[in-house]
Amino acid sequence: MYSSHDITVIVTSYNESATIRDCLISILEQNYPPKSIIVIDDFSNDIDLTSNIIRSLNKIYKIQIDLIVNNKNIGPGLSRNKAWQFVKTDLVGFLDADDLYFQNKLKYQIEIFNNFPKVSIVSGNKLLNKKISNSEVNISKIKNLNFYKLLFFNDIATSSVLIKSNLKNRFLHTYYSEDYYLWLLTLYEKNLIIH
Repeated sequence: MYSSHDITVIVTSYNESATIRDCLISILEQNYPPKSIIVIDDFSNDIDLTSNIIRSLNKIYKIQIDLIVNNKNIGPGLSRNKAWQFVKTDLVGFLDADDLYFQNKLKYQIEIFNNFPKVSIVSGNKLLNKKISNSEVNISKIKNLNFYKLLFFNDIATSSVLIKSNLKNRFLHTYYSEDYYLWLLTLYEKNLIIH
């Protein structure tokens, strides 16, 4: 049983026309599909190919895929933030165009949000980024992430994250560690992360 959580997935793309179709299909064919997908292209050389792929998928699937194209290369953090301002759902996930979601990823994360409504971010490299059966999901073994533990090692993959879209913090405007900054700031301000 699910609550009425709606999800938008933001896909960042930079010269990824060779992989973006599989990436988008992995989102579109989730057991708990998102309400919308926003692709933000970071001034790619292959934008025409990416645009054609999105148009073809929009004809096949009911979920609308919107495309935003940067007029210069601004990096993944700022690109995600730019797309985030158009999110109209209560939850937002992130995926790079050369990565994939496994089929049950969003379904399991919604289950966690339903069981822990005060949590702001649900992540989990081990739990969510591999194929798992229903019997392997044990909510009682899921743990809150500790700020001091995360301070010494970032083991949160951006593609594993589902986050409340009304969180006030955003990604850092750099080309590296932009996500790590957001996780640390979220924990520092005592918003819970389940990992």
